[in-house]
Amino acid sequence: MNCMFNHSSEKVMKQPSAASKVDQQQQPEYSTEGDRENPEQLSGTVKTLSKFSSDPIKTDSSDFLYKVFQNNKENGEVKQMHKISLFPSSAPRSDEKTDSEDSFLSRATVIKRPAEDSFEDETSKKQKPSTPTRLLPKSVLNPPTTVQERMRYLKNAHESLKSKLRNKDDQYCVNLAVKLELEAAKSTTSKNVYERALKIAIYKIRSEDSPQGTPSSSESSQPVSKIDDPDWVIPKLSKLMAPKNKLKRNSFILQIPPPYDGHLSKKVMQCSHCGDDFILGEQMLHDDKCVYHPERPKLTKQVALANSRYNNSYNTRTYPCCNTTIDDATAGCATLKHHVYKLEDPIEMHHKIPFIFTADRNVDYLAVGLDCEMGWTSFGFELIRVTVVDFFTEEKILDTIVQPLGKIIDLNTKFSGVSEITDSNSVSFKKTRDLLFNVINRQTIIIGHGLENDMNVLRLIHTKIIDTSILYSTHYDPKRKDPLRLLVSNFLNRKIQSGEHDSMEDALACIHIIKHKILERYT
Repeated sequence: MNCMFNHSSEKVMKQPSAASKVDQQQQPEYSTEGDRENPEQLSGTVKTLSKFSSDPIKTDSSDFLYKVFQNNKENGEVKQMHKISLFPSSAPRSDEKTDSEDSFLSRATVIKRPAEDSFEDETSKKQKPSTPTRLLPKSVLNPPTTVQERMRYLKNAHESLKSKLRNKDDQYCVNLAVKLELEAAKSTTSKNVYERALKIAIYKIRSEDSPQGTPSSSESSQPVSKIDDPDWVIPKLSKLMAPKNKLKRNSFILQIPPPYDGHLSKKVMQCSHCGDDFILGEQMLHDDKCVYHPERPKLTKQVALANSRYNNSYNTRTYPCCNTTIDDATAGCATLKHHVYKLEDPIEMHHKIPFIFTADRNVDYLAVGLDCEMGWTSFGFELIRVTVVDFFTEEKILDTIVQPLGKIIDLNTKFSGVSEITDSNSVSFKKTRDLLFNVINRQTIIIGHGLENDMNVLRLIHTKIIDTSILYSTHYDPKRKDPLRLLVSNFLNRKIQSGEHDSMEDALACIHIIKHKILERYT
C-alpha cells in the first residue's frame, strides 16, 4: 500500500462517506511527487471518485471521465474539473466517444497543477470593485497654495459643476472637479494663476441645461467666452475705471492748463541722467558731456555665512548696466553730447506742446490697450512710438513710429525698442494723434500701466482710464508703483521685458491682467 494514499484515506475516514471504505490495495505508480508531499489533495479526488464507483481506484480513468461527462450533460451543464490532474492525459479512451466528449476529456486532463502548496481556487478570485474618487485634492510636487486653500477651491469647483451639469450624477462631478483641480495645480506654482486656470477650465465646461445635442450658447461645439462678449464685459470694465481724484493724484491732466507767462528758455533745469544743472535755452548750444549710468542701481541681497540669513552689512547696490557697485563705480558708463530733462509742471508742458481733449468721433472700439515709448529730445521727454490693441480681439489696430518735435538726443533704445527714426518709417506728432482718434473717442476705455506718462506725452486729456499700476500696486505712494513685469509675474505667471521693451507686449500684458481680474471676480 502506498503511504501517500494511506495518509489521504485516513483523513477521509474521519467523515462518514463511501471513501472511508476504500480497499487498501497496491496503488498504481502514476502519483506524482507533489501528491506525496500534499496527500490532502487526494481526499477531494477520492470523494469525487466515490460518487460514481464503490471502488474508484480500480475504475478505469476513461470510464470514470465518461460517467462524469454524462452526469454533467444530464444536468444541463459541463463543469470544468480543476482537480482531475491525478489522471494522465494519456489515459486510454474508448473509440465510441463523441468529439465533444473528447474535447471535454482533453480539457479536463491537461490542467496543470499549481505550484507547490498553492491550490487557490481561481473561481474564488473576484475582482474588487473600484473605489469611488473622493472630493480631496491630489498631491503635486510644487503646489501653488496650501491644502486647505486647494480644498476650498475644489469644493467651489464641485458646486459649480453640479449646477452646470444637472444631468450628471454627483460622482461624475466629483471626478471632473478633482481632475480639473489637479491639472490647474500642476500647471503653475502661483496661487493667482492656479485660481484663474481652474475658473477658466470650469467655465469652458458646456452646460447641459440646453436640449441634448444643442450647444448652450451657440451652434458651435465650443461656447463663446463671456470675456469676449462686450455686453457682459463693458459694465465690469466701467467698475474698474479710476475715479478722477485718483487720476489727479497720479499726475493725470484733467483740464487744459493755463498759459505760461514766464520765459522757459531761461529756466535752470537739472539733467535727468547725470544730475548736473544747465540752462534750458543753452541745452543744444554746447556739447556738454553727460556721463551717466543708463540703468538705476539695484539692491543685491547676499546671505551672511554665519547665520544663513540676510544681513544688511552684506548687501550691496549694483548698477546692472556695468555690473559695478556704487562704491566702486565711476561717474557713469555711458555718454551723451547734451543734457536731458523732463518737464513736470502741466503749465510748462502745455507751453511746449499743447494739451487737447480726446476727439468725439464714431469709432468701432469700446476698449483698447495702449502703450507708448518715449525718447529724449530738445523738447524734453517726447513720444516716439504708440501702439493700440483691441481689448476683445487682442489684435493690433495702431502701431506707428512718431517723429518727435524736438531734436533727438537719446532714443532710449534699451527701454523703447526704437533704434532709428527716419522720415520714411515715421509720421508726425500731429498725424499720430489724428490716427489715434480714428480708433478711440471720449467713451473708449483705455487700459495700460502708468498711463499718466502715456497721456502726458500724447498731450491728451482722457478720463475713462483703467491703470493697472493704480489698481494693483502694493504701494500707496504714486511714485512707488509696482512695475508691469512684477504684476505679470504675479497674476499671469510669465515673464516680459526680458530684453528691449516692446509696446505691443506691454499693451497685451495689461489687457491680460484686466481679463484675469474680471474672471476672478465675476466667474
